[in-house]
Amino acid sequence: MKKIALPVLRGRFSSHFGGAEGFAIFAVDEESGQVIERTDHPAPPHAMGSFPAWLAGQDVDVIIAAGMGPRAVQMLRASGVEVVLGAAGDDPEAMVRAFMAGELTATGESCHDHGYHQGPGAAHRHGSALGHRHGGGHGRGQGGCH
Repeated sequence: MKKIALPVLRGRFSSHFGGAEGFAIFAVDEESGQVIERTDHPAPPHAMGSFPAWLAGQDVDVIIAAGMGPRAVQMLRASGVEVVLGAAGDDPEAMVRAFMAGELTATGESCHDHGYHQGPGAAHRHGSALGHRHGGGHGRGQGGCH
């Protein structure tokens, strides 16, 4: 079983990781890629490092986000959480299904400061055959970092 989290606002994917009102956490069968369960959790109080620590404490394997600051990325990766950045969408479950099918397009970009994003832009896959794809995309205002 794989646990995949996405930041949400009113039940929909939130492009603002740090401003999410909560997280949808999906239990997914790794072999079939099928979503077994969705649970919605309110976000912990917003303080530096609180979201990454909370997500790691939920035993999340993957976080799919539009963007987040480099410190949050570093904290999550240090906890063994795979961080997928530059994702776009509206329906969290559809995004999880796309991720598991290797069809989620994500730029792989992180926020270096608010409004500017850098990244290699090269397409690559992560994980097993059920990986995800990253595409290009640079410049101001992309990636959903706020």
